[in-house]
Amino acid sequence: MNNLFFIFCLFLIFLNALICVYSIPIARFFKIIDYPKNNKKKIHTKPTPLVGGLIFFTNIILFIFFDIFMGSNSVTGSQFLFDLRFISLKQIITFFIVIISIYFVSFYDDVYDISPFKKSLLFLIILYLLIISNPNVQISNLNFYIFDKNLEFNDFSMFLTLFCILSFMNAANMFDGINLQSAILYFSFLLIFLIKGIDQRFLIIFLVCLIFFIYMNSKGKMFIGNNGSYFLSFLVSIIIICDHNWNKNYFVEEIFLYMFFPGVDMIRLCLTRIKNNQSPLKGDNNHIHHLLLKKFNYSKSISIIFLLILTPIILFNYFNINLLVLISLNFILYLLLLIVCLKNKSTN
Repeated sequence: MNNLFFIFCLFLIFLNALICVYSIPIARFFKIIDYPKNNKKKIHTKPTPLVGGLIFFTNIILFIFFDIFMGSNSVTGSQFLFDLRFISLKQIITFFIVIISIYFVSFYDDVYDISPFKKSLLFLIILYLLIISNPNVQISNLNFYIFDKNLEFNDFSMFLTLFCILSFMNAANMFDGINLQSAILYFSFLLIFLIKGIDQRFLIIFLVCLIFFIYMNSKGKMFIGNNGSYFLSFLVSIIIICDHNWNKNYFVEEIFLYMFFPGVDMIRLCLTRIKNNQSPLKGDNNHIHHLLLKKFNYSKSISIIFLLILTPIILFNYFNINLLVLISLNFILYLLLLIVCLKNKSTN
């Protein structure tokens, strides 16, 4: 089995290399190229393939099929799907339909730029179908670190689950703005899943994808695209919810800490846009990465983002720093950054 998985990994490495080498022809064929011309919201200056998500999507789908057919679990075949509690044929088929639908709606959005309302509605319908097919992916209760209590949601769990998944999908997508920013975010979740003991084979595949994407993205030759951002944030959400439900691996405050900066920046942007009589989902150049770039250069900006995302994870999991202290420090740091960045338009 280990030898087969090693061969499978080599195949994926070869596949990813092909996608990277032929990223421009692939992007042209599928019409998923980000053109900065005539769009003031764009930071980059050259047309860039939006095929980063394609690497993650193909690798993860192929891994799940590999896992199923290798029969590492007696119930589902796939140990990964069993860990996510997709334990019947109906649930597994529905999950595949949902995960593919999420990706293709996002892919279509990269090509034709779907309106935020229509896109959110489509995502809600798809997510609803997943949740009614498998109650295991519902947020049925929450464990609090501070109060040492377990809060049950019962009939409200459906709405809470839809809200949480869709909110994180939008927050993660809005957080994607400069090279390596999304890579840092998803590397942080790779680290979290490693700490929590998620299927190591899945984490290896995830790491392989990240390495290829980081290499291309760092050179400005590939973006993750909406197709990658929405797909990965959905998958991360499902993994965290299922792991929380069955293994009680997360506190509410802990999840909030891990998603703090994308989430808080999304809230700030939405409130600012509403205040300015604009749609909360309308794009602009007021994201935290835009503000950082106006004040600092790229290297300093991405280093700040790296430290803000990774440091709290390390401090909580390896040094047992109180979650409330970390959340408070994060909030203070975020406010200080805003104050510094908005104080003037000078660059360092």
